[in-house]
Amino acid sequence: MNRFNQGNPFFPAILAQLLSLVLCLAAFSPLPAQQRSIFDKLSEGGAVLSISIETDLEALISERTSADELPATFRFADAQKRKFIEEIKVSTRGKFRRRVCDFPPVRLNFSKPSLRQQGYEAKFDKLKLVTHCLDDREMSQDNILKEYLIYKMYNELTPYSLRAQLVRVDYIDAQRKMPKMRRYGIIMEDIDELALRMGGKECKECYNLSEEQLQAEAENLMCLFQYLIGNTDWSMAMVRNIKLIQLANGRSIPVPYDFDFSGFVNASYALPNMDYGLLSLKQRAFLGREHPWPLTSSTLAQLMDKRAVFQQIIRSSRLLSASARAECIAYLDSFYQEAEALLESDGALYPGPLQSRVYGASSK
Repeated sequence: MNRFNQGNPFFPAILAQLLSLVLCLAAFSPLPAQQRSIFDKLSEGGAVLSISIETDLEALISERTSADELPATFRFADAQKRKFIEEIKVSTRGKFRRRVCDFPPVRLNFSKPSLRQQGYEAKFDKLKLVTHCLDDREMSQDNILKEYLIYKMYNELTPYSLRAQLVRVDYIDAQRKMPKMRRYGIIMEDIDELALRMGGKECKECYNLSEEQLQAEAENLMCLFQYLIGNTDWSMAMVRNIKLIQLANGRSIPVPYDFDFSGFVNASYALPNMDYGLLSLKQRAFLGREHPWPLTSSTLAQLMDKRAVFQQIIRSSRLLSASARAECIAYLDSFYQEAEALLESDGALYPGPLQSRVYGASSK
């Protein structure tokens, strides 16, 4: 009999993981009709959404370090081709991208009274817009599309994930001093909306959580997924590029975001994490805890089951060139070769290839 279940004290935990995933599937559905959010409206079609944002672009770009909001007009058409116009406010956000990018990331602040009037949940009024970083249209498009694919892949793995909507944005300068720009971007779900779907709340002061304070299955899944996409631009201890959602049972679940420094995206402006001895973005480093083999094998099996789904998500992204799609699939394949070797050894090689890449992890 496989060591996975033969007298294994961790086998009940694996069953609990499966039950937990079944029970939380409903959490990935949009809010009830009477509590629909503006994000629900923007993402209801599923396809790329065309929007326009008209504001003082020169001020937005040149005064990117300012926390001041600028008035803006937000336009879009829904799946039924009905046109909507919202008077909103925009501001720059973020740290690294705000400093180094040609165009800063943006926060969209919708009017609460307007949202209430239209029947939307007013408390989910602030949405992040992941913008193009570089003026180079083709390179920026590839970066945005690849990062969007990561969100879609993680959505396939777990409902404990942020929803994302790919948008084609027309940036219009209200002062008519700059020409119109058309670029791709990603609108992100409000984190409080995610927390409500998960039946918890964001834990903003949860630093250096112990193993007992985290849901092990969700933490292991997130860490191995980060390893799969080659992302080291995150920290569990410092809660960097992660949101922690605390459930009613007191345990927290990490939800990742910001994947542009991953090997999967391989953005030209990104740098390898020298703290872990990496010399290339394509190199991987496992930054999670070294869990017992039964849990890790279950998580690896879960990722193996999604291999074809991930490949299909990539292949169906026709906005990416064929060569870019092939590169993305090849990068994932390098992870799957490693995962297959670990699973075929039934733990004999574990942690094996991960051993030298587990930093700050507690051995079991």
